[in-house]
This record gives sequence, structure tokens and C-alpha cells, in this order.
Amino acid sequence: MLAVLATGGGKSICYQLPALLLPVDTLTEEAEAAIPDKEAVYIVYCRSGNRSATAALMLLDLGYTNVYDMGGI
Repeated sequence: MLAVLATGGGKSICYQLPALLLPVDTLTEEAEAAIPDKEAVYIVYCRSGNRSATAALMLLDLGYTNVYDMGGI
């Protein structure tokens, strides 16, 4: 399971968990190179939950099939 961080504001969380930092504003451009397996499980989170919801929808639109929004943490 890979956690994808949806915003740059939570970098400290990204370093504490096995996570990949993908800011939501560059997600569309970076997703396929950074996370090529579209059938793997991805958990998206951010500080408030707003950007993670946006990022989850963006990943689904890009063809990722197992995307879950953990919301704000």
C-alpha cells in the first residue's frame, strides 16, 4: 500500500510515513511517472481533506482503479 500526499504542506508527515509527496497542483503531470501501477492501492491524504479529495478524483480520472481518500490528518 502506498500513501500519496496531496499537498506540499505536510512534508513532515511524508517523511515519517512510507509515503510519496505528490502536490495536487502537479499531480496530473507527475502521477504516471511517479506511480506507474494503476491497479495498486493508493491512499491519498492531506492536512484538511480538501486537496486529498481533489487528488483522489484526479487519480481516478487518470485511470487509477484503487484510490482511497483518507481525508485530513
